[in-house]
Amino acid sequence: MKHKDSRFPVFWGSNFDWIPDQDHGGNLLKALQVMMIQTVSGSILLMPAWPKDWDADFCLHSTNQTIVEGTLKDGVVDFKVHPPERKKYVKLVLN
Repeated sequence: MKHKDSRFPVFWGSNFDWIPDQDHGGNLLKALQVMMIQTVSGSILLMPAWPKDWDADFCLHSTNQTIVEGTLKDGVVDFKVHPPERKKYVKLVLN
């Protein structure tokens, strides 16, 4: 079921409509991304719905060409923002 031309190896090929097929693997990836990063009123919320006892390594692309990368380990988040001047818009919301 893997789509050979997709960036992410878990994107499945289209069954009837588009790629990634949001009825299958693409939907799961989108859900995980929204758990890790959301944009609200110009702010970038980091980890707003991610359980703090789930460790993660991440590199997330957000609005205005902002990239947030880092780790969550044992409830502690260490992250970098690229470009650095966009860091003031990132708010850690670990529950």
